[in-house]
Amino acid sequence: MGIIVDGLRLRRELIRRGWHSSDLAREAGLSEPTISAALMGHQISPHTLRLIAEAISRNPEVVGIEGLMAGDSDANVIRDAIASTPRRDEHRQTGGRLREGGSQL
Repeated sequence: MGIIVDGLRLRRELIRRGWHSSDLAREAGLSEPTISAALMGHQISPHTLRLIAEAISRNPEVVGIEGLMAGDSDANVIRDAIASTPRRDEHRQTGGRLREGGSQL
């Protein structure tokens, strides 16, 4: 399931922090094309949204995950999808490997 980020809102958050998209990419551990896709309103994965939200949350001005989502998405479904994705440190510990059945270790 992909999530569409409100690119304009995300861009405003970057500006408030004095960041460029490359700064967010570095802080989130994501590629610049991934951040560009989010800024352009393309679908991103729940895991990618979690990394973006965590990077932004490390800065004092927090908008939270719901504040970045575009449209009338079902916040509970999205929150559950994000909650089921591993945190950055969990993802590193498993090396991104998958369990039997496709879920992440």
